[in-house]
Amino acid sequence: MQGGETPRTSCALHILKLPEELVEAILEFVDVRGLIRCALAGNALLKRLPRARLSALLVDLKLCTLQRSFSEAYDTTQISSGAIRDFSKFCHLAEKGVFPLLSRTLLRDHGLSPDGTNPLITCLHRTPSMCSAVKELAFVACDFGPNDVRRFASSLGAGALPCMIDLTFNGCPFRANDLRLLIEAIMGDKQVRPRLQNLELINAQLNDECMRAFEVAAGSKRPSALIRASLSYNDIGPVGIGHLVASMKRGAFPNLHILRLTSNRVGDEGLQKLVFPIVDESVSLEHLSLTRNRVGDEGLADFCRTIYETRAAPPPPLKRIDFRKNTIGDLGKREFAALVESGGLPFLDDYHF
Repeated sequence: MQGGETPRTSCALHILKLPEELVEAILEFVDVRGLIRCALAGNALLKRLPRARLSALLVDLKLCTLQRSFSEAYDTTQISSGAIRDFSKFCHLAEKGVFPLLSRTLLRDHGLSPDGTNPLITCLHRTPSMCSAVKELAFVACDFGPNDVRRFASSLGAGALPCMIDLTFNGCPFRANDLRLLIEAIMGDKQVRPRLQNLELINAQLNDECMRAFEVAAGSKRPSALIRASLSYNDIGPVGIGHLVASMKRGAFPNLHILRLTSNRVGDEGLQKLVFPIVDESVSLEHLSLTRNRVGDEGLADFCRTIYETRAAPPPPLKRIDFRKNTIGDLGKREFAALVESGGLPFLDDYHF
């Protein structure tokens, strides 16, 4: 950073140095009407800018801020396809290095490019370095071509997104083989690999067959750095839970603290299988969400008895568990209360029925 340059002005100065043709390209695909009304008061640097350059800067700020204040935009850069007329053009500019500070990318409600592929995945595959600083990447209600997930997994394996710690797929259907490729990339053997801590596969049509990917990947890859995983709003049953737990038994997720399984069909049988990540010291599970999962009195009673009989040493680190919107009655609640009172879950301080 040059003398006199601050983190808050670095983004502005970067825009001022762009070649004129890139500025024109940005202005072409982003709607800048009304942006001049942004909160510019008190910023002497911006007041001195020519209108054309100011417009270009404000375009970048619209991409970066969305719901953030103008003053925060310089060092917290993010992009949402909702602010852009043509996301393919954004990807073209990103490949040229126009957005070097980009740290958060959200692709929402986006269809396929004319060639039948997802434009962001295409650009990542072609230019892995284009989002090298991105820490959070989210695909929400997006379409994927038949080879897009394979190419995305390949890009991760090749060192793309080395700083990524948060990856979300929400409302993006997965095929079983797609999930296997993605999980293998997350747990890859490459020297440069994602340091992923949060993985969300929400409403992704995951079923028991898809979940086999976790067990298969765990057999050949090294442990993941995942701390939080959300597999909510899918179709995961007891068999799928079995595959997930089998991967944990192989040491795939030693750092996993939070597991969200809201709105699946875990049931009584699946709940019994989840005893392992709670009591085994090779897993560090602290928060388990089982809202709306067809769990009943009998399943919860068996779950409580198994935990009590295991008497793990050290004791389970579980701090929170959520059983809301299941079919648990007074019997199940009494069994759970007895487990807590007996010291079976000594760190538990938050539970819901």
